Amino acid sequence: MTTGSDMADGVTTRCLIADDQAMVREGFAAVLAAQPGMVVVGQAADGAEAVRQARHLRPDVVLMDVRMPVMDGLEAARQILGAAAGPHRTRVLSPISPASRPPARRRPPRSARSARSPAGRPRSSH
Repeated sequence: MTTGSDMADGVTTRCLIADDQAMVREGFAAVLAAQPGMVVVGQAADGAEAVRQARHLRPDVVLMDVRMPVMDGLEAARQILGAAAGPHRTRVLSPISPASRPPARRRPPRSARSARSPAGRPRSSH
């Protein structure tokens, strides 16, 4: 984001939005466009398109979903960041919602844990 002094100098932050859901892209675009010093320069519906647009548009920031078709957001971020050489460095942000977060590993109930030996095998009853 730009600082107050950046905005006084007319500096803007150029953003690319990558998400496979059009409503999400449009929502982020509307919020960012309403912010002083922010401009949305492009939108992509998958990771491969995000990589192509980032190379062409050279945004300051890419707001990218992790789970997308064709190429996921993690691979797209690797490619975008790997190609960002020289004085212009693109930054990639990936908001993770509870719906896209991998499920947490649950521990078995205490009764199931105590019925097993330290090696993880069921305890013998002799």
